[in-house]
Amino acid sequence: METVSPLASKISGREFKLDSNQFNAKSVSFDFVDDKCIFTLKEEGKPDIRITNGINHWIREGNLKPLPHSLFSLRRIDFDSIVAASATWQDEKTLQLTWRFIETVHGDSLTCIFDDDKITLKFLFSLARLQNKPDDRPDITGKLVVQ
Repeated sequence: METVSPLASKISGREFKLDSNQFNAKSVSFDFVDDKCIFTLKEEGKPDIRITNGINHWIREGNLKPLPHSLFSLRRIDFDSIVAASATWQDEKTLQLTWRFIETVHGDSLTCIFDDDKITLKFLFSLARLQNKPDDRPDITGKLVVQ
């Protein structure tokens, strides 16, 4: 596991426009500041969601899943929740965000795979992981917005 990827400085503060998806998620961005990764999700018709992930440690303060069907959830995680969040580089191109929803036993993982100017988001809900099954949410792809 990498502590930091050289990619962090290249993508920090940049926006990835997402392809059409069932969540109406429009874009994601990652801001790397000190030992944190601030993940921002823009969804159609909803306020932006910012989750501050500790790089290889947990951060809870200020993190909120604000609505029942937000943060890539449709039927799952049907409530708002405080979020404990951690980010770990799996390798140079793969960042895993792990979110624990404090009001429940559940959590969610978002694996972000960067390939040049493209991104792929892969999901793994805690229940699917426990049952050793794939997540039923399809991957989301996107492209870096040209500045």
